[in-house]
Amino acid sequence: MNAAVGEVVTDTVNKSVITADEPTLLDSQGRGSDLVSNSFGSVPVRGDERSERAALNYFNADFTSKQTVTLTLTTPGGAVVRVTQQRTLTNTASGAPPLSGGLIRGYTFTMDKPRIERIK
Repeated sequence: MNAAVGEVVTDTVNKSVITADEPTLLDSQGRGSDLVSNSFGSVPVRGDERSERAALNYFNADFTSKQTVTLTLTTPGGAVVRVTQQRTLTNTASGAPPLSGGLIRGYTFTMDKPRIERIK
């Protein structure tokens, strides 16, 4: 069985989030991937307490980015299916493992159940 051919139609994200610009292809099992990151910019110089503290404060501030991903898939038989999914990147959920030896709050990435519609 061949995997469906897919095309990314939209990926709407918060402006403070970095996401991959280029479409990603589905693998042989029909899975895709995307980069989503909350970026500070350049890494602080070690020993510069002011820039290190600014980076820690930035990454420990409450952060939530809700995104809508919409994919349109065309099967080899010509059927067209739209898949829409909400996803959330946040550091406000409890239980996420901390980063950098415990200096930075952990992030969680959750995805709602996808909504699938046949449009052709």
